[in-house]
This record gives sequence, C-alpha cells and structure tokens, in this order.
Amino acid sequence: MLVYTASRLFLRHSIVLFYLRIFTTGNPRPIIIGTMVVNTLLSVVIFCLMAFQCRPISLFWTRWDFQGEGYCLPEKSVSSTTVIISLLMDIWVLVLPFPYVTRLQLPLQKRLGIASTLASGSVLVILFSILKLLAINSMEDSTNKTGTNAPVFIPS
Repeated sequence: MLVYTASRLFLRHSIVLFYLRIFTTGNPRPIIIGTMVVNTLLSVVIFCLMAFQCRPISLFWTRWDFQGEGYCLPEKSVSSTTVIISLLMDIWVLVLPFPYVTRLQLPLQKRLGIASTLASGSVLVILFSILKLLAINSMEDSTNKTGTNAPVFIPS
C-alpha cells in the first residue's frame, strides 16, 4: 500500500502539472501549486498512517499468529480514512480544470469535448474509490486478511 500511495501522489502531480501547462488564462498557478502542496501533505499523512499503524511496525506482518505483542490501529478505520482522503483529493482534481476550460476562447462544442476528456479518467477513479469504500465497510475481521478481504483490493 505504501507504493500505491506514492504512485497516487505522483499521478495526481502529473495531472495537475498538465493543467498548469495547458491553462494559461485566469492565473491558475496559485491554485495548482496549492493543490500540489495539499496533495503532498495528504499523501505523506496517508503514507505515515499506513506505515506506522502498528506498534511495533513488525506487528503488521506477524499479528496473524497472535504471538507478537503490541497494538495496531483498527484496519477498517485506517483504510476508510485513507480512501475518503484520496476520494476527496480525486474529486478536487476532477473539478479543478472546469473553471479554466470555460475561459478558453474556443467554441462551446470544443470546450465540452475538452471538459469531457479531462473528466473521463477521473470519473472512473472516483467510481472505483467509492466501490473500494463500500467494500472496506463490509470487510471482515479475520486472521487470514488476504483470503477474506481480497475483494476489497481488487478495484484498486
């Protein structure tokens, strides 16, 4: 999950930097840089939450045999929190270009085409995030996390 978090960070950065390159009217620079800062901070929080959810950290891998001592944060809560944060950031990245698309000096049909092209990928990501959140809410507590919770991670 740590690599997944880092890849989501860089993927959002690449999309937002693309927006910065194509939208030159309306001064989008402060909003885009702010988006990148918030994205980085939220990704660092998610990364730390995922990496340090157990004390000691090794308990994350050894808790299935009930031999280790320590404490882990509730997995459903951690997963739900990270998915909700990512979902909100994905919605923001989806909505971000629309004010700038409306300011383009192009015919309405072309602006609608550009808006739908920019939104198409984000809508699918948001849909799969919602499906993942629903699956996490139905996640079972068990000792075999991989076997019982595989449907949660398939949409990812």
